[in-house]
Amino acid sequence: MDLVTPSLATEADSEEILEFMLGDFLANESLNEALELQKEESLGLFKFLIRKGVKSGTSVLLRNDDGAMVGLRLSSMLDRNGDEETDESEEALQFSAKAEIIEGLLEKLASERWASIPSDVNRVFYLIVLSVDSAYTRRGLGKVLLEYGMDKVIASGASAILSEATAMKSQALFAKHGYRVLKEVKHEDHVDKDGKRILTCPDGTNCAQLVFRYINNETLQ
Repeated sequence: MDLVTPSLATEADSEEILEFMLGDFLANESLNEALELQKEESLGLFKFLIRKGVKSGTSVLLRNDDGAMVGLRLSSMLDRNGDEETDESEEALQFSAKAEIIEGLLEKLASERWASIPSDVNRVFYLIVLSVDSAYTRRGLGKVLLEYGMDKVIASGASAILSEATAMKSQALFAKHGYRVLKEVKHEDHVDKDGKRILTCPDGTNCAQLVFRYINNETLQ
């Protein structure tokens, strides 16, 4: 079993991150699979998420002995009383129709999120993407992605962690590590203008969850 090493991502890693997301992540993430999302349909959304993540200085890459990327955390910060972290190029991005469906679900989940977050929390560490290559699962790498670099996160003033869990496996990972569900959107309730269900995930995922936990000593590494 080869050694996997975490490191903080920089903007110089953006193209490699995109290649990773266009590979295993595109093929196996629940919503992507449900929509049969193709590479050209995902580019606008993925590039937006990457820019948002690498700009924060908190995103993480996992590399194997050969230097190949085998895991990814894209992350940023959100503030209660201030502008949420945005990308200056966001307005210029064109999302495909399928990417808009994913974005619409996430927006529905995130609607009025600060009303659900405890009032003593003013800054949260926001996990945008967590992904481990399918050939490297069951090695505890999800935990590494959750915990690596938390000293920098705490130094930035964040006191809690927030994420949108859209896959059954990530929901189980968050639950295992003490996250609680603030909000849940059932796929059967996420319908189009004609009342037709939009998403049916082949892996059995049936909802999207907004999950939360306070940062404490157990999350430090």
